[in-house]
Amino acid sequence: MNTYIGERTQRFYKAGSQIFKENDYGASMYIISSGMIEVSTIKNDQNIVLATLGKGSIFGEMALIDQPYRSATVTALTDVSCIEINKLLFNANMQSIPSWLRTFFQILVERLRDSNKKQDTFQVSEKSKQVILMLAEMARPHQQADSLSIKIPWADTIHNLEIILNIPANFIERVFDNLIQTPMAAQETDFHEGRLLVIKDIACFMEFANFCKNKLSSKIHKNQSPAANGLTKMESEFLNFIGKLVAEQGGGTDLELNYLEARCLEILKAPLEQYKSVTDHLVRQKVLSTRKTDDGDSFYDVDKNRFQGLLADQHQTDSFQKYESLIGRA
Repeated sequence: MNTYIGERTQRFYKAGSQIFKENDYGASMYIISSGMIEVSTIKNDQNIVLATLGKGSIFGEMALIDQPYRSATVTALTDVSCIEINKLLFNANMQSIPSWLRTFFQILVERLRDSNKKQDTFQVSEKSKQVILMLAEMARPHQQADSLSIKIPWADTIHNLEIILNIPANFIERVFDNLIQTPMAAQETDFHEGRLLVIKDIACFMEFANFCKNKLSSKIHKNQSPAANGLTKMESEFLNFIGKLVAEQGGGTDLELNYLEARCLEILKAPLEQYKSVTDHLVRQKVLSTRKTDDGDSFYDVDKNRFQGLLADQHQTDSFQKYESLIGRA
């Protein structure tokens, strides 16, 4: 690079500043003279770091060879000095090389773009769920044998999971350490077998593994599993309200509409009509049913078994979300 070009195209960026953003229009590439930059992209609403580059490295070249829109975001990690090569200068120099070599460069860039799209987007919380799912597969034969708990060799299991999942052993061990902080698991030391991971409640653990599977499926397929997400805040609030009224009536499950509307205003500070979507949903689930007497009075009847089942499911989902957060700290 001659001195004239270097002086005319030198660029400076402060630490923390974005040199360009993903999907920005680009018409230049850069050669780092000093400093460090980070190349990242957004996949599945998560920031994925693709590379960290320093002095002498080139970035932004794909905007010149392939399409003009940036495939990644570049951020200055330190104060950065770099030389900018614009499309005009680049094309002028590209004309001096054979056409087959230009085509070769374009193929390389296309393959690199495809590779970037296939980057592993599973972050800490998702990788933790993968560990749980594989543990569940190990526990499944014991569940079918009606065992209530199982003991798994700690070190050997970590080694096997490391090979199967391609996840570092120290990460898997942190998942185990976090798992034994939940009521589902514990650790023991055996004189012959050494440290053991104890799944204390196989049935609960398998349910938790299924919860993790639904969460991973939601991430991969961009959908939301109601079973994994549980009730909305409004649904949970209204169910607790219904439970309070049933308790006030000594377990009576017939709720007169006028009484229900008055208590809703008093306790929830909102008209019953505001919860119409919730009551309609509960009616469809047959947790609630509507009834009108010969005198014209309207009632909501509560199916106690379905109501208690819904509360139990929500309690389990709340617990699983806490476990999810805990193991996700690995």
